[in-house]
Amino acid sequence: MTVESLATPYGRSALDALCRLVAAGKVHDPLASVTVLVPNNIAGLFVRRHLAHGLADGHPGIAGVFISTLPRLAE
Repeated sequence: MTVESLATPYGRSALDALCRLVAAGKVHDPLASVTVLVPNNIAGLFVRRHLAHGLADGHPGIAGVFISTLPRLAE
């Protein structure tokens, strides 16, 4: 298991960086499990909707991504 952290400005650049990181985690297996920690549920909603468009152009959808806040993950 690899843990990766990346600091980016807020907004579109952060979502694009997230897509690149998730795609890197799924490069060998498109169904590999990836966990994304977000600061709150609203951020999770935006992340989920952005990733639903897919990681590459022309390939909508994504599978095996768990989006959670830190307190929920600790449960």
